[in-house]
Amino acid sequence: MSEGPEVDSANHEVNAMMRVALQLASRIAEKMARNRERDLEQARRESAEHARELAQRLETSRAAAEAYLRASFDDQWWNRAQPGEIADQWQHAQAWKEHSQVASEAVERIRAETAKRYGIDVDAPGADEKVVDALLRDAENRKARAGAEHGRSQADTMTASEILDEAERADAERADENERNETNGEDLEPRALGGDSLRSVADHDYDSAERRGEDADQMRAAGIDEEEVATRMRADLDQARHPVEAVAGAGSHPKARKGRARRGKSAERTMTGR
Repeated sequence: MSEGPEVDSANHEVNAMMRVALQLASRIAEKMARNRERDLEQARRESAEHARELAQRLETSRAAAEAYLRASFDDQWWNRAQPGEIADQWQHAQAWKEHSQVASEAVERIRAETAKRYGIDVDAPGADEKVVDALLRDAENRKARAGAEHGRSQADTMTASEILDEAERADAERADENERNETNGEDLEPRALGGDSLRSVADHDYDSAERRGEDADQMRAAGIDEEEVATRMRADLDQARHPVEAVAGAGSHPKARKGRARRGKSAERTMTGR
């Protein structure tokens, strides 16, 4: 029996966020694994010494990942875990499953628990690919801007939960600014049928030629080649609204994500050696 419309709505939002988070985690894990193999191959070509040094760093990263993943074997952890935490566990397990027995076992545990508790297949969570692409592109653009600002070609790899947190923060900032404008009588907007404010002004900075031009310049400054810049800009034009809105709709974000532990962030930084 349903527990009521409010509970059903909250469960639906958490389920939708979980699907997006898991799909993000899988995509990031694939990139992590590819980058690791690429770096190893490059180190081998350079010298045996470089190969040994990188192998030692990767061994340290693998051990840190295994320590982090042991949480997924704890029933009590699953009883309190939030979508972002589960996604981060999935990301690290997927990234290391070919090189770690612990990670391989964690993959199976996460697959079973997520299916049982949420009815989601982690291998095919069913999130909208356009939403996932937009969130990843936004994260990469932020990394490119950080690289340009600090003279680096790239920043630390983000986890799925960090990408979602940053998107939620940006969305909340736009909503706050919208509310201030309405309170001050500035930039009055028409109302939708349900009484909600149409967010065309708030979305202008995101869906604009000026913003795309700035993003393209920042990516070039960060060393991203022109073909990749053009590809990302073409994909950007397909997005009609900010990706967080596509995940959560016009409603509020899932309250269950508040107070989420940041273990995914610290583990990722340990793995990247930064």
